Amino acid sequence: MSAAVVSAIRHRRHANPFTFRETIVRPDYLRIFRREAPLEVEIGFGKGQFLIAMAAARPQVNVIGLEIRDFLVEGVLAQAKARGLGNVFALQCNANTAIDVLFQPGEVARFYVHFPDPWFKKRHQKRRVVTPETAAIMMRLLAPGGEIHVMTDYEPIALDIRECLEGAGFVNTTGPGTFAPASTTGFTSEREDWHLSQGDPVWRMLFRKPLTSDG
Repeated sequence: MSAAVVSAIRHRRHANPFTFRETIVRPDYLRIFRREAPLEVEIGFGKGQFLIAMAAARPQVNVIGLEIRDFLVEGVLAQAKARGLGNVFALQCNANTAIDVLFQPGEVARFYVHFPDPWFKKRHQKRRVVTPETAAIMMRLLAPGGEIHVMTDYEPIALDIRECLEGAGFVNTTGPGTFAPASTTGFTSEREDWHLSQGDPVWRMLFRKPLTSDG
């Protein structure tokens, strides 16, 4: 059995973000990417299918993946290196507490949140990726007109995320209280492919930060 498989087995499906204790500092993105370009961030990229496909198809953007599981970070960095993708960077962190350190106000062009852990129990819901608090942070970090793309297979969390983002002042691009009828990106994740193969519904949303403070 490979070391990567052993490492994966040791990690529970729902990694507790509050067990992550390493100090996070903002990387030097100009040194990493060796250029300035629009910055797009995927929170919780899993095995990296979406992140790698998007970076390969859109070389004009710099793509950063955030993931709490170390072996997944190592895996996506290896994929990027093997494919010669210089516009990909990934790091291990608890996104809930790290994004305000990793990015400056107005710096991010897009956030992607795909199939986040639902944290069913009420006492654990503070661990969710999208909460009123993190929605407000993402509003601050996004450039005017910046976007948040969301996918989930769990309707209650779709409703909760929609409420959080609309409540934070984001514009639901398909209309208040609605979901997108199809993919908002044109790229799929491995989790999305699996659910579609099973005939499961996938709840999709695209939100946009207003261009001006008055919307």
